[in-house]
This record gives sequence, C-alpha cells and structure tokens, in this order.
Amino acid sequence: MRTVTLWSRIAGAVFALVAVVPCATVSAQSAGYPAKPVRIIVPAAAGSAADVVARMLGERVARAWSQPWVIDNRPGAGGTIGADAVAKSAPDGYALLFTANSFIIAPSMYPSVPYDLYKDFTPVGLVATGQDAIFVNPALNVKTLPELVAAAKRTPGGLNYGAPFYGTSAHLIMEMLKRSAGVELTFIPASGGPQSFSEAVAGRVPVVIGSIAAGAGMVQSGRLNAIAVVDRARSKLLPDVPTLTEAGYPQLNLPFWFGLYGPARLPAPIVQQVNRDVSQVLNSPEFAEALLARGFVARSSTPAELEALMRESQPVFAKAIADSGIKPQQ
Repeated sequence: MRTVTLWSRIAGAVFALVAVVPCATVSAQSAGYPAKPVRIIVPAAAGSAADVVARMLGERVARAWSQPWVIDNRPGAGGTIGADAVAKSAPDGYALLFTANSFIIAPSMYPSVPYDLYKDFTPVGLVATGQDAIFVNPALNVKTLPELVAAAKRTPGGLNYGAPFYGTSAHLIMEMLKRSAGVELTFIPASGGPQSFSEAVAGRVPVVIGSIAAGAGMVQSGRLNAIAVVDRARSKLLPDVPTLTEAGYPQLNLPFWFGLYGPARLPAPIVQQVNRDVSQVLNSPEFAEALLARGFVARSSTPAELEALMRESQPVFAKAIADSGIKPQQ
C-alpha cells in the first residue's frame, strides 16, 4: 500500500533534517522570526491529547525562539471552528494550526465546512503519529484479530465496540474493518478515552480501539488483551502485539497524526524556519522519549510529505464515512 511507502519516506526524512540543522543553531532567531508570541490554535479542549502534545512541543520551541507559543484552544464542530480561525488569519506566521488528522476527516463529515483543505492552508510539517491498538476483554476469549473476526461472525451484531470519540480515525478504522472482514460490530460512542477503556474492562463494551499508552498498563495487569496495533510498526510499549498489516489488513494501516499548518500563502521562508526548528525538537531523544511515554511517536516531515499524506488518507476516510453512513453527532 502506498501509505506504508509514504511513512517510510517520512521516517527517512527525519535523518535528512538532522543533517541539515546544526544542533547549536536556531534558524528562526537568525532570520528575525518570530519577533513576538506565536499563537497556536488547537481545535480541541484543554487536556486533550492534541493540547498536551502542542504544549510539550511549544515549551521547547519557545526556549529556542525566546518567544512563547500561546496555546489557543478552539474546540467544537469536529475541529472546524479552530481550523477556520487559522484559514482566516493573516499569513504572517503568528497564527498556526496544530491538529490531529481529524482535520482531514471533518470535511467529509460536515458538509458546510467553510474552508478548503488544500487551498486555504499551508502544510508546515508532521509532528507525531499516535499509536492505537484494538483491545478486548479477556472474558471474550480472543487473543488475535482473526479470532475476533470469527467471534463476530458467530454472533452477528452481538459484539459491541467502543472508541474514545465519534468520527475519529480510530472509529473509522473499526468501521472499515467491519466491511473488510464482513462482520457486524455495534459501535458504542464514548465521551473520551478513559470512559471507553472503563467500559471495556467492565465487559460492557468488550472491544475497544484506543491509545496504547492508555491501554498498555491494563494489558500488563491482565484486564485487557491487545490484539492489533494501528501503525506501520509494532509498539515499543507492546512489542509482542502484531500490526494490522501483520494481522492481514494492510489497507487499514492508517495511524493518526498530529500536524502543523499555517494559512494559505504563508511565506516559504517562514514555513522552512518553523519546520526546521520544530524538527530539531522532534529529533531530540529526550523529547521523543517523553512523547512515547504518552503513546505518540515523534515524526517530522517536509511540508510536501505532510500534504502527500493528507491527499492519500483523506479519500480513504471519506469513503469509510460514505460507506458507513456516518453523520455528525447532534
């Protein structure tokens, strides 16, 4: 699948960026940008995964720039409120969008999104990918994804699954799995990751897709079994758990990511400077370890690679929404 090749190219770009950026050099400062605080609009609530990662990154970039990242949380409408604020901002580098890949899902979910993904934004670079996995309650007596598929076929529509939020890539991957495997699983929306995992541990919703960082401890304590990792490589936190590709579903290998964007017509020198300085932080072993502890893998990219990832993944998710008949929650 092309997605796997693209992830490999992005991983290779990390090393190229390290070679280009001297560790003792701060390119943004030498260019005189930024001369004032930079507003980072996060279209998610304070305390959310996107908010936490944005603040972790911002703290370190701010040290290099001697200018703060001011986190501006704009949740609501599937992230479209925050994204629209950046689309309508001045292209001067002082308002940037930090968002998960729900950014590319929203236009297929909400028919009246007031912007165009490709005309109204400038990709700056990838920041991190999330590592999710499919977990099951041990009472289900399922140890692998093929065993889950077999169990679902024995009881059509009788198994429930949960996901942290409605309309996310995790939710859509489970809907795509249903179609690919020819099974029925009933989706039970949750209000967040902790609730979805609590329901799975209690056995009320015996299958859940969610963050490996949140679920690894439950696996180690025997409260859940992990049966498949949603990423191009196995997780360091659950090294014995196969990926979706290994389990026979390479077309579902679409991990979610966090990316950084500016408004359209953001000057190329600013894009390059922000990309270089953010990449320098991402390539720090200390930052990578801190991010991994929260279930995310630091992955930098060029702006072109981020746009290519958007263009490759967006139609896949759009088709999943159309095929499943998913509508925005009221």
